[in-house]
Amino acid sequence: MARQKLEEKRLKRFSVYCTKEEVKQIEKYAADANTNPTEYLRRAGLKSENAKAVTPRLDRDKWIELGKLHGLLNQIAKGINIGAVQNVNLELLNQIKSEVQKLRLELLKTKEEK
Repeated sequence: MARQKLEEKRLKRFSVYCTKEEVKQIEKYAADANTNPTEYLRRAGLKSENAKAVTPRLDRDKWIELGKLHGLLNQIAKGINIGAVQNVNLELLNQIKSEVQKLRLELLKTKEEK
């Protein structure tokens, strides 16, 4: 099979890691489409304009604000550990820290996971 001359030279390369099962599946689909895996993946990737995002979009401002709260809680905990802060309800402090961590994890979830 002669290689077709491209109108525009392809300059960007993408590398993808696949499991053994994924490789078998891609190779089968490519063979069924009478092409090689690279061309199959290129066509599949360009077929849909609106591919579903795998990673969630974060509300960056909320993530940063929760990060600051988490940092402040750690500073309070350090102050307690070195004796600089006293008369603190440790159970309440741990509950607050746990809630901040839950909120940050919730921000990471995709819409399908929620």
